[in-house]
Amino acid sequence: MITIRIEKTRGHKWNETGTFALEFPKSELRKRVYDRQLDKDGETEDAWLCIPSERLRAKYERLVADEESTQSDYDKLYEELSAYLDTLTAEQLMDWFIDLNDPETISGWTERIEAHNAYIDVMEPNNAVLRNPLDVDSTFHIRIYDYFIDFHEDREIVDDLEFTPSDVEADDWTEDIKRCLEENGWRLDSKIGTDSDDSDLLVFDCVKA
Repeated sequence: MITIRIEKTRGHKWNETGTFALEFPKSELRKRVYDRQLDKDGETEDAWLCIPSERLRAKYERLVADEESTQSDYDKLYEELSAYLDTLTAEQLMDWFIDLNDPETISGWTERIEAHNAYIDVMEPNNAVLRNPLDVDSTFHIRIYDYFIDFHEDREIVDDLEFTPSDVEADDWTEDIKRCLEENGWRLDSKIGTDSDDSDLLVFDCVKA
């Protein structure tokens, strides 16, 4: 899952967290922009100034100025607003969200991928008795955990993939690992390394493709 984190430097704290940082899934961004725009419409007649579309800003301005405007007129405009939101990139939506939320106090925003931790024990193919030297028919497992690996705590295995390197003697299995992950709906999200100098574990992060 990708999350967005927005930080404030001063001013009012984010109401839903009571902190100067707000974090939510990226998938919620479009809805948050739409809901906040409508909330702001109820707070001030100048809310239309935040809308990036010049055409929609002009429509809003005319509706606000027209004393005979009805709720039906606004509902139609909100439908146009919703369709317009679907045309924007995440960066454009984020800029709009900041404009709607006390922009002078917001220092910036970042995206964060919540990756799963995975490992391959290169010394124990198939969880069987230690084989040394390894042979070309050895099959390993890529075990993907719900969080970073800590063998002193219980971690849920969210996937367990069979993995056969094209060359077990090679120093770098990166391309084989990437291919195995992609074939099973994952994507490599970090460099592949060991967790210590004397480790037989290959450790890396992956995310759902």
